[in-house]
Amino acid sequence: MRFSTVRSTTHWRALGLLALALAFAPAAAGAGTIAGLQGDACAGGAGGFGEWDITGTEAMGFWRGEWDAVKRLQIDPTPMQLTKVCVCLNSSDYTPAVHDFNLVAFAADGPGGLPGTELFTTPVSAVLTRSTYNYFGFDLGSAGPVAAGSVYVGVRSVTHGPLDSGAISLCQYPRGTAGASVFYRLPQWSGGGWHPYYYRDVGDVPQVGIRALFAATSEEEQQASCRASDTRGCLAANRFQIEASYATNQGQAGAARLAALGNDTAYLTFFQDDNVEAMVKVLDGCAVNGHRWVFLGGLTNLEVEVRVTDTVSGETRTYHNAQGRPMQPVQDTRAFACEP
Repeated sequence: MRFSTVRSTTHWRALGLLALALAFAPAAAGAGTIAGLQGDACAGGAGGFGEWDITGTEAMGFWRGEWDAVKRLQIDPTPMQLTKVCVCLNSSDYTPAVHDFNLVAFAADGPGGLPGTELFTTPVSAVLTRSTYNYFGFDLGSAGPVAAGSVYVGVRSVTHGPLDSGAISLCQYPRGTAGASVFYRLPQWSGGGWHPYYYRDVGDVPQVGIRALFAATSEEEQQASCRASDTRGCLAANRFQIEASYATNQGQAGAARLAALGNDTAYLTFFQDDNVEAMVKVLDGCAVNGHRWVFLGGLTNLEVEVRVTDTVSGETRTYHNAQGRPMQPVQDTRAFACEP
């Protein structure tokens, strides 16, 4: 595939850096988490810092709770796939500690070009200490979203904690010149809306240490149109859309929440985010029997309907579990025919 880097108009200078502290407590890396490679700065990519000694330890930002912090990146107008994200980080820990967080991406289709549709989220981890700032690279492979023109890429906190207890910091340069490109939101404050991030409220827009690499997509990938949300999972490079619903024998019903685990697998929850009810996989079996496969397994006896849609062909497969019946495994190895 043809690779392209993000274009940035910001002129970086080798000046002292500050830290935008984004607080959450360290935790052990979870299953399905992409571990960051220290020192990997997405060579050839723009959107972050140049190569110089990263210094400065001033902490600013969010004290606790959930938050998103993203940077707007300008990419090619033709569809490109996000294949790698590199983030400059350190923490308040005096000894190395594993920190879990999420990488996120949003389309620039919100009001006034703000972050809008969530395109992607995936759990990642990095081993951080207080002593140095380092870039950490996260390879997404084919699991990254497809976007064109502009896209917001950044970090989402996943746990709570005080600023001085296991706080994580994004590197920042406090005198940006490219206009407002860094935004944050705090779901528990200000209605959860997006706000530009300003350095010390003096109107200077900082640039944060976020870089990304994108790759040209195939015609098939360009046609894929799945857009992930809390109730919609996107698999196989955003080609396959997964939605599900449930009903209890007391009359309670609703849409399942979905979260992707890499490119091929998603899990479903109904009532609590940490209580997995079912898993679904879409696998490429084209070289085996000329079909894409759907595998499904459940940990429930509720009524469940799972819908898998090929956004390129428009075909949908529906799988149903009856009320009161233990959910049986599905191994549909002829779910979607591959193209000639």
